[in-house]
Amino acid sequence: MPDRLTRARLALGTFVMLTALGFNGLAQTAFTPVLSTVANHFGNGGGSQLTAQSIATMASVGVMVGGPIVGILAEWIGSRRTLYVALAVYAIAGSAGLYIEGIVPLLASRLVQGVGSAGISIATAAMIGDRFEGSARSRFLGYQGAFLAAAGFISLLASGQIAESIGWRAPFALFLTALPMLALAVMSLDGSGTAEPIVRAAGGFAQILPLWPIYLAVVIIYTAGYMIYLQLSFVLAGDHVTSPALQSRIFSASTVMHFAGGLLYGRALERLGQRWMLFLILLCMAGSDFIIGFTASVPLIVIACGLSGLGGGNMVIYVINLILNRAPAEARGQALGLMVTAMYIGDFLNPWVATPLRLAIGNHNAFLAVGAAILLAAFLQVFAFRPARSQPA
Repeated sequence: MPDRLTRARLALGTFVMLTALGFNGLAQTAFTPVLSTVANHFGNGGGSQLTAQSIATMASVGVMVGGPIVGILAEWIGSRRTLYVALAVYAIAGSAGLYIEGIVPLLASRLVQGVGSAGISIATAAMIGDRFEGSARSRFLGYQGAFLAAAGFISLLASGQIAESIGWRAPFALFLTALPMLALAVMSLDGSGTAEPIVRAAGGFAQILPLWPIYLAVVIIYTAGYMIYLQLSFVLAGDHVTSPALQSRIFSASTVMHFAGGLLYGRALERLGQRWMLFLILLCMAGSDFIIGFTASVPLIVIACGLSGLGGGNMVIYVINLILNRAPAEARGQALGLMVTAMYIGDFLNPWVATPLRLAIGNHNAFLAVGAAILLAAFLQVFAFRPARSQPA
């Protein structure tokens, strides 16, 4: 009986690690269908629209700010307990929109929820790093990415239907579903196979300082990679595709291919290796930008979104696996925390870089320029920056 119970707990713990990251997708998509309704609630004009967008994006700011903090917390109390705290914070702060009225408290609650989201990402990645190795880890991270895409797609549809039936506040209740996940985590993650507090070597931050080129590359790649999500809507509007319903269907191709890419990631990595896998990811991202740069055809732009989802989704998996491979085991929490922050810095920087570029050279030309830069990076990392033969792959 104990063996059967242990196997059941291990299976349930694996399920938690596989699915908990889906709450991060929910935090990003729950407000997408109701932004205009939220704007109407807070008034009229551009100010109310900015308010609604701020509510949607404040969780991302929380992830960006909270990443390093949560990384240190994971080193102190272990990834298992960090996941418990993160799920509780996510649920409580996220559901505050059900009853909070003022815009400042509402924004603050979303900021705190973003810190919880960072904790979920860091804790689950650290536990995966401790439980799996090699190709098994790559495959599991791919399956986790596929579930994240599926959860985002489902929550996007569900939040819109709930808001239409009940009201714009109703989607906040979806965040309470993190509490059942917390109960499952407490029942299943008993510490076996998870990262627990250990004696830290001196100079914890100094141990991950050699990873700074990776973090810099992540910031640059994600600044370019968010072109589809933050700039394409304006390109479509400029091409007279203004229907929100049609735009949402165009963007959904990205989620579908993100799901497919996650399922195939592990096998593709085994066949291609790290260097050529990154080349393929960057090639998908560049191809997506080139298609948008050269055409205004909606069917072709759907293909471009699919390529973006395939490349961008696999990029997340690639970077997590890279950090887990390169960071010392005793510093994984901090290393993953900085990784999450680097990703969201790219998200934050994209409008400040890409919007002036679009205004200066035109919508489609901006995508061509970014695509050319990504393509150049793809060839450089394969043919110019080759590691010495003594270095591991």
